Amino acid sequence: MPKAMFLNIYYDQFLTDHYRRNVGLRDLSYSEQLTSIQGTMFGDSDFYSHNLRKVKGWDALDIITNCETLQRRWAYENGIPYKNNQQILIEQIYAEEPDVVYTQGLWVINERIYKAIRPLVKVIAGQCGSYLDRFEAPRFDMLFTCIGPYVEKFKEAGTEAHHLNLAFDPRVLNLPLNGGGEVYSVSFVGGLTGNHKKRRQLVRYLCQNLYISLWGYGFEGLGSDVLTCYRGEAWGPKMFSVFRRSYITVNCAIDFHLPIVGNMRSYEATGCGSLLMTDMGMNLPELFDIESEVVAYENPEDCLVKIKYYLGHREEGDRIAKAGHARTMKDHTYEKRMRKVAKILEERL
Repeated sequence: MPKAMFLNIYYDQFLTDHYRRNVGLRDLSYSEQLTSIQGTMFGDSDFYSHNLRKVKGWDALDIITNCETLQRRWAYENGIPYKNNQQILIEQIYAEEPDVVYTQGLWVINERIYKAIRPLVKVIAGQCGSYLDRFEAPRFDMLFTCIGPYVEKFKEAGTEAHHLNLAFDPRVLNLPLNGGGEVYSVSFVGGLTGNHKKRRQLVRYLCQNLYISLWGYGFEGLGSDVLTCYRGEAWGPKMFSVFRRSYITVNCAIDFHLPIVGNMRSYEATGCGSLLMTDMGMNLPELFDIESEVVAYENPEDCLVKIKYYLGHREEGDRIAKAGHARTMKDHTYEKRMRKVAKILEERL
């Protein structure tokens, strides 16, 4: 049975908040802490490992590489003095002896870790979903990327590469709804950091012209119009609950040098049954049928016009949302993605 180890990175804000809200969690076993964190279905959660295990003949596990509390607990339970997270990651790879190490952040496999694990691991794989200006990847046997044009660039640089879009895990729909029976006509969930200039402009413009329920982080300094709509952070179950209670979910991809869309929000919102209002991208027609499964806008003004239209044409919007949900459940699940990954890895092994 081939084994894959997925190296995950969680937002520090989420980890801090999760341990704060779950008093005593840090005193539980490594397995119990990992289960608690993954039970929130935050980020990639166990979406890759769980669905790879569903592919007959595979074993898989997850490491949250930047969770010091969790890594310290693993070290304690295995009788290893803790020095830093990198040292414990190497020990975990030695202990588990995976055939494949698959990292969600290319920077995790640095020179030290590469030299330590290269003799043991048959395939070192990485996931790339962010901007790169250099495509040399000598530490990786193969790369997966949701950015289509990057595939050829990696290949030209000498690294095997495959196109792999992000996805949705239907188990999210089993999470309990939080917040009573409240329903949101229009919502937005996400970060407004330095890499979200376009998103900040969109949110500010919408809040000046209608009420939109906002969740996320980085909203400081955006003015009273935005803060009036802001309702706090929303991680894991709370975020999915917002999507499931929203008629329209507004989405805007991170600032990028290519007109590429298809962030996780695209699949999370449609998977939860919301009407996705998303920015146009050159690859969007490959993911959804525009105007029949999702609604696309060109700029903030166009987004506002379309929001107002579908607020006044609810039956039409509901049909699009239903079709978008069906498309995601058919074509954009992690089980389908992992079947593709398993085939590629098996051929390499």
